[in-house]
Parts: sequence; structure tokens; C-alpha cells
Amino acid sequence: MGNLIEQQALDFANVPLIQRGIKSSVHLEDWEDVLFWDTMIQRVSPGRYNYISYSKSDGGLPTTGCDQCMKYADYTSKRFFIAVDSDWDYLLQRPGKSVSRFIAQTYTYSWENHYTFAACLQDRFSQAVPSVSFDFNRFLGAYSKIVYYPLLALLHCLRYGDNRITSKMFSALLPHQCNAGELSDNGRGLLLHIENDLSALLSNTGVENSVDFEKEVAHYAALGLVEENAYLHVRGHNVYDLLKSMGRMLCSPFQVDFENDVLNLALPQQEDLWELKHVADDLSWILS
Repeated sequence: MGNLIEQQALDFANVPLIQRGIKSSVHLEDWEDVLFWDTMIQRVSPGRYNYISYSKSDGGLPTTGCDQCMKYADYTSKRFFIAVDSDWDYLLQRPGKSVSRFIAQTYTYSWENHYTFAACLQDRFSQAVPSVSFDFNRFLGAYSKIVYYPLLALLHCLRYGDNRITSKMFSALLPHQCNAGELSDNGRGLLLHIENDLSALLSNTGVENSVDFEKEVAHYAALGLVEENAYLHVRGHNVYDLLKSMGRMLCSPFQVDFENDVLNLALPQQEDLWELKHVADDLSWILS
């Protein structure tokens, strides 16, 4: 059979040559990623694209995910490129996901984070259900402040191989769902619960007193991570799923589909968000 990955890459790159009107083939982590990446690509270079949401592993099985995408990194070009989530690779400055290798990446944890941009989300929500007073700007502002220092502690541990705090431990304390009682006062009860859990994580592991947070603040500010946008840089599923749970409860009395009519329409313009501007710049280079 030879090199299956290389053969598939050649086939993907040939699609724009064979199928009229296709500008490029783009390998994504999963089909759910098409919404975000096509929106961004259309802003940069409108046209038709061949989106690949899965491919065959070395063993010939249909496989998804970032690791599968990255297997093609040595075979990319303008006619076939990769678009994946950063997962923290950007903040940790890990090599590999480089636009020079025709690999586009998010500069938040994942594509879902972009749909949680507070100001844009609140605008959509106010238009959809103007009679509901919940303020996503206030909720996400408070959420971001709460997760900021614990996130810096996690990134410190990841950078230096310190297993006192792991990605799994951190993400386990960020809920995906809430109950109706936690929505009062812009989610104050839910936020307090998260704050208490994260504070306990820092104190119980001893990280609270051993990390130079002033140094970490400066280090990550240079990469664009600050207290106000920390919520955009935690694991995307946690924030996105939580907002989806909250929104469904807030919108259900009005028969509004929060996920499709509010959340998934709340993608800001790149001038509003540096993380999106970086994505657009990378795509412009790839597709130029």
C-alpha cells in the first residue's frame, strides 16, 4: 500500500485540479469545525473549498482529531492545508503548528471560544430575547477574572513539567452545565462555585505560593493573554457548553434556539479580536 498518509495528501491536493471551482482542500479535526473555518476562509478568500473532516489512519481506519491532521504536515501546500485548534500550543509556544508549513491554527484554545466573545454574544442575545435581563458581558467578565490566575498557574505547570496541576484537573473544575437557580444575578452563584473550586486547587496543591505570578502575568501579556480575555483561552468545550446550557434555559420560554440563533451567529470581526486577526493573517498568507 505504501505511505497511506502521503497518498491521501496527494489525492487531497489534486482535488482543486480535478474539480472545477474548488480553490483548496482543507483538513479539519472534525465536521463541527466547518462552520468556523469556512466563515474565516470566506472572509479572506471567498470561494468553494473541499473540507476534509476525517481521513484514514495508518491502519486504514476513518480517524478524526488534531493528531490525525498533523500527520499530513509534511505534505501541505496552497492546494492542501491543515486548520486545527491551538489547544494551548500557541500560549506554550510549542513548535509544529506553523503557517509556514501551511498549517492554520486558532489563537484561542479552540474554535468554539471565538463564539463566546462577550460583547458580540450579548448583542445577539439582546436582539433575540430583549425582555431577558441576563448580561453575558458581566458574566464572562467575572468568569475571566476568576479563571485568570488559575490558568496562569496551569500554564506554568505545563511549561515546566510540574504535574501538581494538570489540564485534566483544571478543566474538571469548569462546569459544562448549570441549573436554573444558578442564573440569578448574572450567574453569581455559579461563579462563586467555580471560584471556590479553583482557589482550593491552587491552595491544596501548593502552587499558589510557589509560582511567581508577576512574572507569569508579564510573560503571557506579551502573547496577548490578559485577565480580560482569559475566558477565551480556557478549554473551548467548557465555556461553549456552559453558555449553551445557560442560553437554552434563558431562551426556552421564548422558543428561541440559543445555539443556532444566538451563539453560533456571534462570531466577531477580526478587528474586534486579536486572536481572530491572527487567524485571518495566516489564512491570507496561505491562500495568497
